[in-house]
Amino acid sequence: MNNSVYIYHLANALNMIAWLVTDILWVRTLAVCGNAITIHFEKHELSLYKLSFAGLSPCDFRKLLRHAHRLITTESATLALKVVPLDEVSIIVSGSAVVSVDGHLVSELVAGNLIGEISFMYGGPATADVVTSSPSVIAQWKKDQLQHLLSRNPAISGS
Repeated sequence: MNNSVYIYHLANALNMIAWLVTDILWVRTLAVCGNAITIHFEKHELSLYKLSFAGLSPCDFRKLLRHAHRLITTESATLALKVVPLDEVSIIVSGSAVVSVDGHLVSELVAGNLIGEISFMYGGPATADVVTSSPSVIAQWKKDQLQHLLSRNPAISGS
């Protein structure tokens, strides 16, 4: 057997032991250790987790990532146009973007910043234009799929 099989069994054993322990501190410690052992993130995923999703458990963050689509853009790629409905909610994984309203620069977005969250939360079209200002990696969730995921996972929707 290779090492990953042993690690998998160790993680499961820790989770099983957690069910036998009655002291809540030990239960949480064992459960977190068991989950942490089995969940591995790529470098950009770990960076995004630490930057914007540290309030989620690694398991819940993995669920969220499974529903995301990764978009790799060049500079000047349009991510949102004011008054145009958005089909997705996005987050910058790496790179940057500028936000403008009626041609006036409002802010610059960097890794960890959301795009389309206002449209998602309140409905309606985008409230500003968003264009990448450097080559970027963007994680996107279709609005209906994200809404379904959040309704089924209260821990994710609460963070």
